[in-house]
Amino acid sequence: MYYKGTKTECEAYNLEVYNGTASMKQDTFTTSYASIREIEGQFYILKHKDFESNMEEVNQVPNNTEI
Repeated sequence: MYYKGTKTECEAYNLEVYNGTASMKQDTFTTSYASIREIEGQFYILKHKDFESNMEEVNQVPNNTEI
């Protein structure tokens, strides 16, 4: 499952998930939860099972593009 939204919405969700899960990642050097991809003018981010959003939820991204 993915969320589709604006770039700003996806960035905010990415930060929310990262900050909410950072305490679980004691030995990691990542600075974000997931990659945000722009496909055909739309922005997508992988849905985290523990974090909800008001963005549109979609089953896949266009053309089955992996993100």
